[in-house]
Amino acid sequence: MHQNWHITPITLIAVAAGFLCALLGHFLPFNDGLAVYTIEQIQALWLLFCSLYFSQQFLKARPNKQNHYAVAWFAAMWWLLLGRSMAWGRDYFPELPHHYFRPIAIVLIAAPLVLLCLPQTRQQLKRLIQRFHWPMWVCLAIFCFFVVSQVVESERMFQRLPPFINPDRRDLIEELFEMPFMMLLFWVNRQCYLQDATLKNTQASAQQFWVKH
Repeated sequence: MHQNWHITPITLIAVAAGFLCALLGHFLPFNDGLAVYTIEQIQALWLLFCSLYFSQQFLKARPNKQNHYAVAWFAAMWWLLLGRSMAWGRDYFPELPHHYFRPIAIVLIAAPLVLLCLPQTRQQLKRLIQRFHWPMWVCLAIFCFFVVSQVVESERMFQRLPPFINPDRRDLIEELFEMPFMMLLFWVNRQCYLQDATLKNTQASAQQFWVKH
């Protein structure tokens, strides 16, 4: 596994996003939960985009069998995150009984687990992880955003925080910090996949060059 500790534009964007989320968490008008609801809908649209993106990449990779198991796992994980974010659909159809949504939850949870049981998936994921030059500052930012959102969400952990955080704005702060977490996670996921694809194309071009010469 390669580590990249260079400061890049995406690193600065991640830092700026952290400060912006902190400011918005304290000053953005709450509007009786409208702000939280709006951010949740934006998150759902973003997760839908991520899910469709990797689903489309899976369809492109499948004929050549290049990392298509790994890409299928990426797509399954994004569909799982999308389903979890909307409570498996209950958020949009609250009048329906809960047992209607149980099959959706089972399928979305089982899909990445089943794919991970396949040796091809594990081999391709291992190769991607080993080849990828991990942007460590971005990964650290992703971890920090995740920790902040989970700490704010947890009642027990929130009580240990300094009192300058308004308890009435917990949901807003949580949703705000989840936004850069999701966006940066997609960026790293996409870079991991594209870097390997670029490396393979470069190797193939080099082989063709030496064959011709």
